[in-house]
Amino acid sequence: GTEPFWVKQCGQIAISGKPIQFKNGSKMFGRYFEVIGYSPQKGQVATVFTDITDRMQIENALRESETNFRAIIENANDAIFIANQSGQYIYVNRRASEITGYSIPELLTMSYSDMVHPDEMKRIGRIFKNRMKGNSVPDSYETLILKKDKTSMPIEVYGANTTWKGQTAIMITVRDITLRKRFEEALGKINTELEHRVEEQTIELMNIAEKLEDKQRELLRHK
Repeated sequence: GTEPFWVKQCGQIAISGKPIQFKNGSKMFGRYFEVIGYSPQKGQVATVFTDITDRMQIENALRESETNFRAIIENANDAIFIANQSGQYIYVNRRASEITGYSIPELLTMSYSDMVHPDEMKRIGRIFKNRMKGNSVPDSYETLILKKDKTSMPIEVYGANTTWKGQTAIMITVRDITLRKRFEEALGKINTELEHRVEEQTIELMNIAEKLEDKQRELLRHK
């Protein structure tokens, strides 16, 4: 059956109408998920599930040993970048090459700022510098990058301070969220259309009620 935790969370969203974001493991599927839930209409719940099992395994493996870490990271579905204190990439996995269009040797000559979208440069630079200083920064955030072919791609980023071969570094886990953004856009259009239809029906009902009142007054005058 459905696991109680998930039922409880969805129930809270439906009752409160407030959006929520949380992480939890599912015994049924044997996976970890990050979930964004919100209520598009009263009593309704919409959720976006992101499978973060790879990221959880990577972080656990990194704590255990570099050997295990490499075995998992090379086969991860997410792009993994490890950058030194100046932002230079010192390690990238196969998936990083696939989603950006750059070869692994090319990526290892680049820094994080080489792919950040110009509109996002200041914000991402600020996050990177604050993380290196140990200041409080978001665990995850969305941004845009430019691929090798210069097309933009929306991504979700998870950052974590780590040590790589004896030096302070940042492990950056990147996920392509193009499909999620399309889903959210489509859902937004549907909600807008529903609101428009409800508004039209409300106006129509008000007009019918007004006509009925006029008819009733007319009948009363003839009595």
